[in-house]
Amino acid sequence: FIRAKNRRGALGLFDVYEQAKRRLLGYRMSGAKTPIYFNSFGYVSGLHNYWQYALTFSFAAYSIQLECSDDIPVIRKITQEIKVL
Repeated sequence: FIRAKNRRGALGLFDVYEQAKRRLLGYRMSGAKTPIYFNSFGYVSGLHNYWQYALTFSFAAYSIQLECSDDIPVIRKITQEIKVL
């Protein structure tokens, strides 16, 4: 999800969308069969004076689950803050 106060301008929703696309498209994840490609981008809601859009990317990969111990932490959320210098 992308959430921003403004839709246009520096750090506006569409600016963050373009930055995310530039950082992800055309790259291949380790072990992936295909590079990352754009899937969808659409309005979700306007909540507490913020615009919120869903942005999804996809790629194909083979996965084999190995036995592992339960003490390995699981990734729940990845965030990255983008700032204008």
